[in-house]
Amino acid sequence: MGSQDGKSSEGMDTKVLVRTAAETILMLRDAEQLMGGRLGVEGLERAMLVSAMRSKVGDGLGEPTLHALADFVPMAFVRIALSDSGVSLPDHFGRKDSRNRIREYRRLDEELIYREAVTLAQMWWQSRADDVRYVARWNGALALVENALARGAKGSDLEFAPTLLNGPDDVCPPLAKRPTFPERPWWLSQWMPKPWWKFW
Repeated sequence: MGSQDGKSSEGMDTKVLVRTAAETILMLRDAEQLMGGRLGVEGLERAMLVSAMRSKVGDGLGEPTLHALADFVPMAFVRIALSDSGVSLPDHFGRKDSRNRIREYRRLDEELIYREAVTLAQMWWQSRADDVRYVARWNGALALVENALARGAKGSDLEFAPTLLNGPDDVCPPLAKRPTFPERPWWLSQWMPKPWWKFW
């Protein structure tokens, strides 16, 4: 979310928003301990991030920007945290609505918040690598990669599906703009679970 002049849709400086979002996540270390160290930007954890962003930045941001900060800042930090692992992360992301319909699929670098977060993570990596890793842990991809590497996998052999965000519905693009795929990607079956009548 954002415009080409470095401002959010609400007219706020995106660099400032991204830095504030990252610093806000770092303040949640105590919350992580209460949750037993289980982190990931889904469900309760994602809602916690959105709430933290709203409290820290203020009520001047709309839901699309708040969710973009909660989703794309950790996602960008993951890319930097894994930059030396040999893992190739997808360049796209998707979004589905509450009826499990894919409503969005596009490049991450089209998101201004994501681009600014990558830049910030690169800056921090030189002197605040532990902070970069912590922010990255709020995206589930980091744990998946670390677990695979711990089991002896090579980073260059790992292949991941693009991240699929769960709505919310009021952030999803219109149904008329739903993405189409000329050929069915291998990861699409991971995104779209079987209906209940096909489990038997």
